[in-house]
Amino acid sequence: MSNTTCDPGVQGRSAVYFNRLMQEHYRKAYSFAYRLSGNREDAEDLTQEAFVRAFRAFDRYDPGRPFDRWLFRIVANLFVDRLRARPKQAPLSLDSPYEGNDGDSLFSEIPDEEADPSRILMRGVMDERIQTALNNLPAVFRQTVLLTDIEGMSYDEAAEVLGCAVGTIRSRLHRARVIMRSALTGRPAARRRPAVRPIAA
Repeated sequence: MSNTTCDPGVQGRSAVYFNRLMQEHYRKAYSFAYRLSGNREDAEDLTQEAFVRAFRAFDRYDPGRPFDRWLFRIVANLFVDRLRARPKQAPLSLDSPYEGNDGDSLFSEIPDEEADPSRILMRGVMDERIQTALNNLPAVFRQTVLLTDIEGMSYDEAAEVLGCAVGTIRSRLHRARVIMRSALTGRPAARRRPAVRPIAA
């Protein structure tokens, strides 16, 4: 058991330190959660639950490392856990096509941003069209884009947050950019043509 748990004085100082970190990073955590979920209610729930889990595990946090990286991993894991718990939600895999088996099953629960007043708050942070394109991405792609292209993390940092290899980050990012480019330009994503082999004489 850690000293933080045994010593009330240390525990009190730890709580003060955590509250300061929470105040400093709450907006950033909420913004990340909003971009993942696409709606205000889920973003608030994700943010609050993430801070509860972070506080419970705070004795394992290394102060020498960025707090937001550690917190983002908690938010991302919570988001994925919620997706897995949803009924009729197809599992997300890099080995499956983006469309899902029926052509659009991965995109069947896209939130209606036009009816969500929180999009007004987010307008200064992200263009609405980009947010909409993000909402259409499978969750693993969305996380990767947010961490690298929006939060400015390196591939190594994003891989650490998401708990995967750097090569996986590169692959997800490439495929996500192809999907988003198609959504933003209105052009279908180009598909690779199979190589034509010469016919043997």
